[in-house]
Amino acid sequence: MSTHRTSSIPSPTGPFFAELVTYMTYISDRLLPIVVVTLGLGACGGDSLTLAPAPKIAFSNAVGTVTVSPRTAIVAVGGTVDFTPTVTDLNGDPLTVFDSVVYRLDSQADTTRIAVTKSGPATVRVTGRVESSGPMLLDIFVFKNNTVQADQAFVHVTDSVPTGPLKIVMKTATTSVIYGKQPTVNTNLVNGVGDTVMVPLTRYRINGTDSAKILTYSPTIIAPGRSRGQYSPQGIPLSSEYVYFFGQMNKIAVLAPTGSAYVYGDVNAYGTELRDSVLFTFGYPSTFSFSIQTKGPLQPYGVWDRRALVSQQVYQSPATLTFRNDMYPEVPVDYVFDKPENALAVVPGGPAGNIINLMSSESRVFTTPGDYSFTVTVRGDQYPVTGQHYTIKFTVK
Repeated sequence: MSTHRTSSIPSPTGPFFAELVTYMTYISDRLLPIVVVTLGLGACGGDSLTLAPAPKIAFSNAVGTVTVSPRTAIVAVGGTVDFTPTVTDLNGDPLTVFDSVVYRLDSQADTTRIAVTKSGPATVRVTGRVESSGPMLLDIFVFKNNTVQADQAFVHVTDSVPTGPLKIVMKTATTSVIYGKQPTVNTNLVNGVGDTVMVPLTRYRINGTDSAKILTYSPTIIAPGRSRGQYSPQGIPLSSEYVYFFGQMNKIAVLAPTGSAYVYGDVNAYGTELRDSVLFTFGYPSTFSFSIQTKGPLQPYGVWDRRALVSQQVYQSPATLTFRNDMYPEVPVDYVFDKPENALAVVPGGPAGNIINLMSSESRVFTTPGDYSFTVTVRGDQYPVTGQHYTIKFTVK
């Protein structure tokens, strides 16, 4: 005899949903397979446990990605904008039939600023109520076969529509960015006479393989009806141990040391789609600071923290590298280079080459490309750290 149970996708409840009309085709009488557990007693009194295999969901029946459109919208008080999800399955093919679609405002207070009402099978309409000082976050969840993925849109409300024609201009301090840095990118909404009327926070995007070079804002979203489980816009379960996500709304994170990539900004401003882009070029850093310091009180066997002493670093010539001694109690350290003749003075006549009995910090300039190494050694008479040493390799391009 087979065993079945009926189940349904959990429905969102609570004050956060007071102003939200969601489109949900909740399954109320669908038969779902469960794991059957049988427990039998062996002849000698031992127990045996049999687990039926968990049901498999075809890739074509599971939600892969969700992208809401528009991702950034500006409306005036009384104005409206529609939001629609584009969904793919785990094969990357379009997915148009869902168990449910849920829209949710990230903050209960935002229900006084915008109204959200159903406007289509999987679409909602947002109406501006009062001017907002910052973006309201509209989350969208798509459920199918016990899988769920999410995306998030930014909504801004102004008191009126500025004089047109309007355009957006993306601005950043520099388009030459350093590997590992997080430069700020702002989007200016410019009116018909060239004045900036607002700087709306914008959901930026990266095309294709450029996503391996730059990270843009990736929100952490908790699915409704679930106490645990956080999802990025790409639908990847988030964990601090396994997945890196980027939470700075107006910044990008540079992941590539060389090459270039475009960052795009798309804004639906009062019903008109506006777009701008910035081409960023990447490079290695030309400055860095190495530091050695104790890790709390001196411990047996010399427990100390080699902060910033990594096994390999790459720098752009001319590279100005600073070598610090942050040991406590204070003891001198030596920084000895494998090619001291290439460790040049920062200023003419200044110290160059190896750094001996360092108590604070000194810098050296490396202009000749190549592979280098140095060994840092603790001196003085502070047992047990005295005599400890560590070798670091680095490259100058």
